Amino acid sequence: MIAVGSDGDNMPPCGRCSDFINQIHDENLSTEVIVDNGVSVTLKDPLPHDWRK
Repeated sequence: MIAVGSDGDNMPPCGRCSDFINQIHDENLSTEVIVDNGVSVTLKDPLPHDWRK
């Protein structure tokens, strides 16, 4: 998954988008998210706490 800013650079998805992706399916927390050129994390890294639990 990748989000791109208006300048064309990679950026992490916003919190609202990250939370929506998580709500679609719990396994999406293991989705690789590109947060910068050459840097990726799983969705769980920037979104560690699930408000539904």
